[in-house]
Order: sequence, then structure tokens, then C-alpha cells
Amino acid sequence: LMEGRPGEALSMLKAQWKYIGQALMAGKHALVYEEALTDGTSKLDVDMKAISSEAFGINKDKGGITSAAGHFVDGFGILMRMQGYRPMVAIDETFKVLARGMQAEALAERAKSSAIRSAKERGLSPDDITKEGQAAYLKALHSDEVFNESAEFARMVTFQDDLPAVFQNMQGMINHPLMKIWMPFYKTPTNIFLRVMERSPLGILMPDNFKKVFTGQGTNAERRAVLAKIGTGSAFAGTILSLTSGMYGDDIIITGYGPRRQKLRSNWLENN
Repeated sequence: LMEGRPGEALSMLKAQWKYIGQALMAGKHALVYEEALTDGTSKLDVDMKAISSEAFGINKDKGGITSAAGHFVDGFGILMRMQGYRPMVAIDETFKVLARGMQAEALAERAKSSAIRSAKERGLSPDDITKEGQAAYLKALHSDEVFNESAEFARMVTFQDDLPAVFQNMQGMINHPLMKIWMPFYKTPTNIFLRVMERSPLGILMPDNFKKVFTGQGTNAERRAVLAKIGTGSAFAGTILSLTSGMYGDDIIITGYGPRRQKLRSNWLENN
């Protein structure tokens, strides 16, 4: 919306109702089978489950049957991961499918708008303009190119997209089994940091953004996207900071919940 694409913004909003069924089904699959259905990726960045017969080297016998010890380790691992990892994968899958559908609808709407403009310039009748727009929408919505771009958008939304080269160079060391004990997540918090940075005034100094805005290497749409992120994020952050400092008045200050002990809280609420 802030980039000047209200039609695409509206299509993304409507897409949430259209794709919520698929999203919930993907989340259910991940919760039951403990695997990412969309692309096989998760926030943990490892292929092997730490508590499993495979990780402990408990091999199957010649008949392909897992031993009782293997079943016990696998079962214990499932119980442990049910407390965090499995729900996390299910939630991620739900939002990935939802975000993928939203982006696909936005790109299809973009193709539709472009086709309608082209048809108008050629002087076609209103019916033919509508037909060309609808045909372009359906073609884009079911194309591999739009699907792949939407899947990448979904990974970005859930902080699972590839890191810049400078951060990727550290990923091999971080993914070492010993490091994973102390730092189980690397890509996700790094991506969150980058998402926050690119929505702050410092976002203009990020190499990719700087190139798109100042060196002419980016398209007009890419420059608008960069500036919209910086402007919107900075406006939200500035508003929150000004509210916590009482800039809008002594009686309009974000304080937080305050004391939790009942007596202290009662006294505190008299003035807050």
C-alpha cells in the first residue's frame, strides 16, 4: 500500500480468506508428521533430529525393523519436540502457505492491471478489456514463475530466506552440532535483525538498498519498496517511542503493566 500499489494490497488482504483453508491443512500436516510440507525448511537449520534413533546410531536390523531402544528414543524425541519444535513448524507452515497465496494474488493482480492498461491503449471494447485482464490474471496465478517468487516471499515472511553472503559465511560454523547446543537458531534471528534494520533510518545504508536507491541499479518499483519500508518502519518506531516518553501529554504515556503484587499495584494504579 505504501509503495503505491493499493490494488495489490487489497488483493493480498482478500487472499487471506481464500487461502486460509490450505494454510490450516499445511499446518495440520506439519503438526501430525513433524515436517514442512511446502519446501522442507524450518527455523532449526538442521536435517537430523537430535533425539532420534538415527542421531544415536541405533540402526535398524536386517529386516528393516527398528529396535525397541530405537522406538524408545524416537518416542522420547517426539515428546520433547512437541513442547516447541513441532508447534513451531506447524505455525510456520500455516503462515508460509498463507503468505505464498497472498503474494501470488498480488503478482496476478499486477499482471491483470498491466494487461488492462495495454488493452485500453489499443482501443479494445470494455468486454475485451475485461477478458484480457482476466486471462492475464489466471495465466500469472498458475505460472511457475509466480509460484517460485511467491514461495520465496513466504520464506522471507517467516524469516527462513537465504542470508546475505557475509552472514552465510558464518553459517557452517554455527551449524556444527556442538554450536547448535548453545545456538540452535542462527538464520531466523539474523533475518529478524535484517528485517528490522531495513525498516529503520539505517536501512538506507544497507548495501543492497543503497545500490537500488542511489546508484541506479534498482528499478523504480524496487526504490519505492526500499523507501516505503524505511518510512513505514521509522514512523511506527517513532510513534511508539514518543508515546513512551509522554510527548503527546503527561497523561498519555505507555508505562507497561506495572507492579504485579496486589498491594503495590493498587497504589500504583492511583496515579497510572
